[in-house]
Amino acid sequence: MTLVPLFLVVFVDILGMMMIIPLLPFFAMKMGASVFETGLITAAYAVMQILFSPVLGRLSDRYGRKKLLLLSQVFLAAGFFLLASSTSVTMVFIARILSGIGAGNLSLVQAMIADSTREEERTRAFGLFGAIVGLGLTIGPALTGIFAKIDWTVPIYVSFSLACLSFLLCATLLPNKMPALVVRKSIIETLHGFWQTSGTRQCYLQFLLFFCSFAFLVSGLGLIMESRFFTAEGRRYGPSEIGYLFGVLGVIGIVVQGVLLPRLEKTFGNHRLTLSGFLLTILGYLGVGFFHNVYFFFFACGLFGIGNSLIRPTITSRLTKTLHKSDEGMALGFSSSLQSLAHVICPPLGAFLIQHHWVPQLGILMALLSLMGYVIGLRNQDTVSAL
Repeated sequence: MTLVPLFLVVFVDILGMMMIIPLLPFFAMKMGASVFETGLITAAYAVMQILFSPVLGRLSDRYGRKKLLLLSQVFLAAGFFLLASSTSVTMVFIARILSGIGAGNLSLVQAMIADSTREEERTRAFGLFGAIVGLGLTIGPALTGIFAKIDWTVPIYVSFSLACLSFLLCATLLPNKMPALVVRKSIIETLHGFWQTSGTRQCYLQFLLFFCSFAFLVSGLGLIMESRFFTAEGRRYGPSEIGYLFGVLGVIGIVVQGVLLPRLEKTFGNHRLTLSGFLLTILGYLGVGFFHNVYFFFFACGLFGIGNSLIRPTITSRLTKTLHKSDEGMALGFSSSLQSLAHVICPPLGAFLIQHHWVPQLGILMALLSLMGYVIGLRNQDTVSAL
C-alpha cells in the first residue's frame, strides 16, 4: 500500500510534464526561436537535470526522499508558471532551467520504490511505475491537443496547477520516515565505484545508448511529422495531432508495463526482455526514418513504444539489484543525469539533421545506437545471469 500514494503523486506529476512536451517546440518558435534554438531550449532543461539529479539523489540518501521530492516540486511549479508567462525566448530558457532543476523528482520516486520492495518484486514495481508514466503520457498530450485549441498557454497553466497539486499530495500522503543510512563517500567516489562494478556499468551503458536514441526521437518527432504529413483539410500536422500520437504511445506503455510485463518476465526473464526491447526499437527507428505513409509511420512508432516499455523497467530493476541501499538515490539520480546528457547532446543534432532533410540518416543513427545496446547485452549475459 506504500506504493499507492506514491503512484498517485507520480501520475499527477507526469500528467503535467507530458502536457508540455508536444507543445514546447511550437510555443518556443512562437516566441521567436529558430528550430536550432528550440533544440537548445530542450538542452537547457537537460543540463539542469545532469547537474542536479545526482545531487538531489545523494541528499535524499542522507536526509530523506520526501523532503527533496517536495523541493523538486517547487522548482517544477515555478518553471511552469514562468513558461506560461513568457514573452520572449529568454524567458522560455529560464523557465526550462527552473523545471530542469526540479526534474530529478522521478529518480527520487524510483528510489522510494526500491526502498519499499523486495528484489523479486522490483521489475513488477518498476513496470507499474512505467504504466503510471504511460497513463500520464496518454492523457497529458491528449489534454494538450484539447486545450491548445483554446490558447497555447492554457496547457501550461494546467501543468502549473498539477505541479501544485502534486506538492500537496506529496506533503499529505507520502510517509516521512527514512531508513538510517550511513553515507560517507563523495559523489565522485560513489560514481567511480559504480563504474568498477561490471553489472552496474553495463546497465549505465545500455541506459545511455537507449536515452540517446530516445532523445533523438522524442525531440524530433513533432518536427518530422510537421514536415511530412498533412490533415484532410490540407493543414500540416501540429500540436494536436502530435499530442494524440503521444497518447497512443502512452496506451502501449500502460498495457505492456502494467499488464504484460510481470507475466513476460516470468516466462522469458529480465535479460531477454531487455534484448527484445532493443530489437523492437531498431525496427521502429528505421521506420520513422524511412516511412512516408502516415499509417506505416505510426506503426513504426508503436514498435518503438513497445520496445521502450520493455527496456526501461527491466534495466532499472537490474540496476537496483547491483546497489547498496545507501547508494540507491544517488545511482538512480545518475541514471537521470545520463538521460539528461542525452537530451543535451541529441536534440540540437537531431534538429540540425531534420532542418537539412536528413531524416533517413537520423533513423539509421537511432537504430545503430539501439543495436549497440543490444550487442552490449549479448556480450554480458554471464554477468546478467548472476543477478
